[in-house]
Amino acid sequence: MTIVALDNLVKIRQLATEPRNEIEIRRLLHMAQTHLADAQQVSVSVEGRYLSAYAAGHSAGLAVLRHYGYRSENRYIVFQPLTHTLGWPAERWRLLDAAHRARNLAEYEGLMEVELSQVNALIGVVSMLLADAEQAVASESPKAQEWLPDRDWRKTVHGRRLIGSCRSSRARGIPRPVRMTPSSD
Repeated sequence: MTIVALDNLVKIRQLATEPRNEIEIRRLLHMAQTHLADAQQVSVSVEGRYLSAYAAGHSAGLAVLRHYGYRSENRYIVFQPLTHTLGWPAERWRLLDAAHRARNLAEYEGLMEVELSQVNALIGVVSMLLADAEQAVASESPKAQEWLPDRDWRKTVHGRRLIGSCRSSRARGIPRPVRMTPSSD
């Protein structure tokens, strides 16, 4: 499923097309739920709650992007396509974009000035995003609810932990290291 506006972002290398991976999408949605739950903990600092809400929004936005067959290598581009994927008005995704800028100030300059009202507003928008993302995924995947109910989502079939993307280093073109053994001269 392609969207013309997003295909234009592919042409200028802001997005890449990649086949949909239902398990990755489910993991991203689960991560968004976990971060959103963390953001709602009143015992956590206002700054920590804000960053958790942002992380939840980013995971949910990335899940939507992956659902439609696109991937972004840049964090900032994840929210803008919500207009085209979920039909969100610009005012709504711009709040998430502002949270991204605030996150960058905190991460790269150590500056985090946020009020409780901003946290609550962000939690509200992220809750809507998560609900819309889950609905979009479920509406096009009849077995979407059956993917990971009894499995630990962090493990592969072989019981190894997944870290980051599901893509292996060989799939990304990185050769395996060569083992050097001493010669028996």
